Amino acid sequence: MPAIPSWFQRLGEILEVLRSLEAPFLDRAAVEQLFGVRRRRAHQLMAAFGGYQAGKAFLVDRGSLIRALENLRAGAPFQWEARRSRRVAEALTAARREWAARRVQIPAAQSGEHRGWSGLPEGIQLQPGELRIAFASAEDLLKKLFDLSQAIAHDYEGFLRHAGGE
Repeated sequence: MPAIPSWFQRLGEILEVLRSLEAPFLDRAAVEQLFGVRRRRAHQLMAAFGGYQAGKAFLVDRGSLIRALENLRAGAPFQWEARRSRRVAEALTAARREWAARRVQIPAAQSGEHRGWSGLPEGIQLQPGELRIAFASAEDLLKKLFDLSQAIAHDYEGFLRHAGGE
């Protein structure tokens, strides 16, 4: 698959600008600015979108350009790129959330320090059908959940007795 043009992501914005213009034609400088490309690429785009030489100027009809870009936006390559872009944005958002969560430090007891069910921090109440945890902050809650998980890992049968599973 050929490389996706840099202006592909801004196609909707480009169309809005084109629709708001009153000039019937665009010259090379206008295409450069609109698409954010350099001189040579502007000429290539204009030629691809039906541009023509008028005296010393190379022009492209604004209406023809709008129609060509709308067809491009409706096509499979643009739709594929739009979906890919959304997936990348979602993955970045998820990675940022995970990164923030990984920065949270939870002080945990050393493996030899486990105190069993009687040594759980104050504020954790487990009885058949109910778990209550009183906490002062998000970090405090996370620490208590971790301590509870460690107690379960070290004494699953005790957990079942406390939770009413046996």
